[in-house]
Amino acid sequence: NFRDGHTTRLGNMTRLQIQQLIAQWVDDTDQGYFTPTIVNVFINNALYEVQKRLILAGENYYVRCVTTPIVQNQNMYALPPDFWGVRRLRIITSGSGPTADRGMIPPITMNQEEMLAKTGLPKGFYLTRDSAKNPVLFVAPAPTSPTWTLEMDYVYIIALMTGDSDIPDVPEHFHEYIALLAAYNCYIKDDKVPKIIVDKKKEYEDLLDEAAENRIMAGPRTVVVTPEGFMGGSVR
Repeated sequence: NFRDGHTTRLGNMTRLQIQQLIAQWVDDTDQGYFTPTIVNVFINNALYEVQKRLILAGENYYVRCVTTPIVQNQNMYALPPDFWGVRRLRIITSGSGPTADRGMIPPITMNQEEMLAKTGLPKGFYLTRDSAKNPVLFVAPAPTSPTWTLEMDYVYIIALMTGDSDIPDVPEHFHEYIALLAAYNCYIKDDKVPKIIVDKKKEYEDLLDEAAENRIMAGPRTVVVTPEGFMGGSVR
């Protein structure tokens, strides 16, 4: 337990509280001009933008771990419906839990696949689409043992907020940033964004850009481009 007991939390904001904050900033407290219906669209758009910036900053806040059993000699595996991108792919060849025998499967290009055997222990993966245009994971070589398991850490797409009591799936210190982005969109509708909104928005963006820079300096990240998407990122 790393808590020191001296931290004061900002507290989560509900969608209604974000709405009310936006109404104050755009000077429309009765929400007659920027109605809740319009503002809720801006809020959800801002929610996705905040998530995207956090992901690009290298944050692991949106990472989930899933497993799927190997189907012998099968290359393609369906991705979760909320899939955004791959963080890490491993294959478990024996055991379970923390002591299982795991091997990393790195991203490769489709050309590199041609240099691998047709079947065996997977040595690489890339993202592509199936015949129904759904994103899928392609591993090579095609795995030969039905006792193996694929384990994937992936970035998920957050859910929209649909009710006033909903809390955004964003670290609470970025809840104000959602309101800022939504207020910014309200103002650009009339082409008159106040400087204070622009400046506060830039403060958050500089903070996230700095976090991304620091992560790049800490260690290089590899991106492998394919015709259908890129590894370590999104196919959407």
